[in-house]
Amino acid sequence: MPSHNHANYQARLDFYDPECIFEYNNFVYHVSLASPLIADHSDNNWNGTFQPGTVAISKGTKDLVVRLGNRDIEGVHQATRIENGVAITNLVLAALSHAFQPSIVPRIYGWGSAAAEAAQGWILQEFMPGIGVDQPFSQQDLEQKKALLAQMAKIVKALQAYSLPSTITGYGGLTFNEGGEIVSAAMPTVGAGPWPSYQASFQYRLDLALKKADSNPYIKGWRANGLRERIDAFVQRGVPAQFESLSDKDDKVVVHCDFSKIPNPSTTAVSGCVLSLPIADPPDPGPTNILFDEASGRITALIDYDFSWISHPSYEFLRSFDGLGGQF
Repeated sequence: MPSHNHANYQARLDFYDPECIFEYNNFVYHVSLASPLIADHSDNNWNGTFQPGTVAISKGTKDLVVRLGNRDIEGVHQATRIENGVAITNLVLAALSHAFQPSIVPRIYGWGSAAAEAAQGWILQEFMPGIGVDQPFSQQDLEQKKALLAQMAKIVKALQAYSLPSTITGYGGLTFNEGGEIVSAAMPTVGAGPWPSYQASFQYRLDLALKKADSNPYIKGWRANGLRERIDAFVQRGVPAQFESLSDKDDKVVVHCDFSKIPNPSTTAVSGCVLSLPIADPPDPGPTNILFDEASGRITALIDYDFSWISHPSYEFLRSFDGLGGQF
């Protein structure tokens, strides 16, 4: 007889789409408790300590979200992956605290690092209300879309106006030091950094791409027909030229990077929880990683900070809004 842990096992497996064109960055679970919490540890009687970047679960909480990081996803380095997500979430929470009430950023209740070999990284966070914007967006009229985009612009403005802590000194990812302060660290999607400048972050990734091309038996470093010489010339001289006219090139801000790249998860009930996983692009996706209230049109959540990092303000437009076109 199967144990209680095996109940609905096949249903959970059946939900995963083996033909999905995306690797799952995380396995995300909506956990509904049988009854709301009757107490919290946020009062003066609590003598314990909290992990950096976390707060107590509030009294009355019934719904939570658990994110289990996928260690097998290509191109994501685990050393500071979880720490970066927690730190970024805290910065965004602070940046948007005055512009959006109630808060649209989930609070973090606990986390586990993925730095150790084979460690399962995880984040326990606040459940945010609302539905994904991507599907309803295509059905909205012009005025509804304008109202939603105005809120998105307000988010970007607040993020870019926020003054980062002085402990963040470079371009790249984030982690926590021994004192619990947020400090600069390697960028999880690159596995390197922090860099002293915006230009240096581009330069490194171009150099890394060329090293990978050198080891590729098919591309062979792009050396045929003099192409590599032209690429090297661009990296050495063309890239610096692109940054010469960039205004405020030393500015550093939180960059979400993923307003519109990956569709919102689909959701299904599984064994007392709700399991959410990425699905393929819809035909006409709208903004993603944003939840909203369909009745009021108000954005209720900005979620998913897997690709977020500290960079120049222009980078948000290169990644989240690349369809707008334009140059530095």
